Amino acid sequence: MTSLTPAEIENIVSKATASFKKTSELVSKLYSSSDRSSIIKALHRIGNGEAVSKQDECECLYTAFDKVCPYDVNHNCMICDYEISTKSTMFLMVSEYNRLMELYKSSESLNEKEKNE
Repeated sequence: MTSLTPAEIENIVSKATASFKKTSELVSKLYSSSDRSSIIKALHRIGNGEAVSKQDECECLYTAFDKVCPYDVNHNCMICDYEISTKSTMFLMVSEYNRLMELYKSSESLNEKEKNE
């Protein structure tokens, strides 16, 4: 595994913080527009793995509230505001990072290196 520079770590932390803030706002919005019983049902769906998304590695906050995905053209849930990350999501992200790092290291041209970076 390659080590990260302080700037890369700072970038990751700032993006994670922004993501947590956005998620908190989204959950507050859903919470304020829902009654107590629908919130409990949504939590049960999440806990039971019934908050299905378009990808096996994720779950969906929107479907947990028994709503239809507002992004019907998206095929990737990883960037969606309503995506609930699971351990599978993290494994997918780590494996994709490792795959791209290997491509970057084995790149022969500068263009290829920049693309993989």
